[in-house]
Amino acid sequence: MSQKLAEENQNPFAMTKKELGVFGEKLAQKYLTQNHFKILECNYRFPFGEVDIIAQEEDELVFCEIKTRLKTIDAAPELAVGREKQEKYCKMARLYLAQHPQYESVRFDVIAIVMSGETQGCLRHLRSAFICGEEL
Repeated sequence: MSQKLAEENQNPFAMTKKELGVFGEKLAQKYLTQNHFKILECNYRFPFGEVDIIAQEEDELVFCEIKTRLKTIDAAPELAVGREKQEKYCKMARLYLAQHPQYESVRFDVIAIVMSGETQGCLRHLRSAFICGEEL
């Protein structure tokens, strides 16, 4: 179901791919905050990759991958989070947990955003979208 996601002065159809990604990440941050997540980090960099959003929901650490697409593309954005991306997220989570011993585990969520108009779109939050093959 399409709903208003953006403000009137922004047109995702006129954005570059990078701008659309940043736009989607801001929408995801707003959504997570409204749903009682605490945003800990945005665009947290590792030597081999980046986590879009690291958040906390109650006592649970959540790594979020954000995928934003325009309605003109048929594929579901979440399908772009393939095995390679998942493995990279698992590796980044191991490092993050080693640096932040107050957390014992991490959940991996995907937020998929499809913009169908200048302000209208659909946001899907896939909780526990994938798991790591080995213990963290």
